Amino acid sequence: MKTKTLNEMNRRNFLKVSATGLVGAGISAKTPASFRSVEDQTPKIEEYSILGRTGFKVSRIGIGSSNQQDNFHENLLKAGMNYIDTSPMYNNEASVGKAIKGVDRESVFITVKFFPKEINKPEILVNRKFTKKDVLQSFYTSFEKLQTDYVDCFMMQSASSSGLVKNEAFHAAFEQLKREGKVRFRGVACHGSYWLDEPKETMEQILQTAIDDGRFDLILLVYNFLQHDQGERILEACHKKDIGTLVMKGNPISRYNSMIAFATKFYNDTIPEGKPTRVINKLKKEVKDFDRFKENYGIKTEYELRDSAVKFVLNNPNVNTYLYGFKSYDDIQKIVALSGQKLTSRDTRLMRAYQEDYGTFYCRHACGICESACPHKVPINKLLRYRHYHVGNGNEAYALRKYNDFKGPKADHCIDCEGYCEQACPYDVHAQAMLIDAHLRLNLA
Repeated sequence: MKTKTLNEMNRRNFLKVSATGLVGAGISAKTPASFRSVEDQTPKIEEYSILGRTGFKVSRIGIGSSNQQDNFHENLLKAGMNYIDTSPMYNNEASVGKAIKGVDRESVFITVKFFPKEINKPEILVNRKFTKKDVLQSFYTSFEKLQTDYVDCFMMQSASSSGLVKNEAFHAAFEQLKREGKVRFRGVACHGSYWLDEPKETMEQILQTAIDDGRFDLILLVYNFLQHDQGERILEACHKKDIGTLVMKGNPISRYNSMIAFATKFYNDTIPEGKPTRVINKLKKEVKDFDRFKENYGIKTEYELRDSAVKFVLNNPNVNTYLYGFKSYDDIQKIVALSGQKLTSRDTRLMRAYQEDYGTFYCRHACGICESACPHKVPINKLLRYRHYHVGNGNEAYALRKYNDFKGPKADHCIDCEGYCEQACPYDVHAQAMLIDAHLRLNLA
């Protein structure tokens, strides 16, 4: 049975969502016995959903780009999560392969992703000149590390244009792998387009192309309480076509903490050369006011806001699973405990207040509107994504490598700039400050 849609609610405005919480008919509160038998103190997943046309009963919290230390994935599985997202970018295939040994293979859903290794080269970005052989080589490399007989989904990662969604090299490779019995389903993930290099398409336009194409069984999208309009429509369209839905970047709260640290650097005069006074002054009031914000709403720890953000994603019955990037055992304890919980009136009040007061600290993923305003042609989406890997995902090594390997204009141009990106932003995001922060964190030159 599939989850049912919200007929009586306009979910395009989360502020109007009832605080009583909503659960679709396809979401089960029963945890499989194979996971319930684990005798430890870790909370267990309480809700499962049917993953679209795949028919797989998936945990509504899944395993994203998580910690690779020994036994970490094993503990995630013991908590009842049964969807695992892998990618050459995450370098987690070997860790996952180790974790699934001895586990009933049919009880776990594993996704492998394809992402061109030379994605920074213009010929790949613009003309998509990767071949079927390139796609197969990427798959077989990941497949060997996983040491499994098959993977459940082969997914195109970071599809940044409608043309790429229809790229026949990827589809031909998938069909061959399916005939070989190595893959079962086809998926696509999208953050939006790189506006400087490609046709200016939104995440919604690209993923709607994938939905209309008819060949994709799973779709992975950005969705959170600060960036939800496009996501609501994509999720509804997928529901109508029985396409499984996966959500990433559901927690926009961590961005604020990184900006507090960034502002503190300014106050302590630790930024060398060209200190941007205008950017400092713009941040000062909001940084100082956060104590008042916490006091007004009785917020004791940052986890309260994060938990509200997680529950917001899980409250939408059209979301089959939310892929969370677990970084610690404390994460497992706190996030898994949210399984089955409903949004409360306090959650809604906190999110509304945070959006009104601090929504400017969250750059909407792959929005792209500001990029054409930059006279230096700084690829704002790309560089802020590298910052996200460092700040939001805790993947410092990968973020450093990607930023320093990038051959185009970097965010050093932003230190003494007039802030054209911020002037163009419809959300008044502190984009210039985030770009400067990205350069200070990531630049090794």
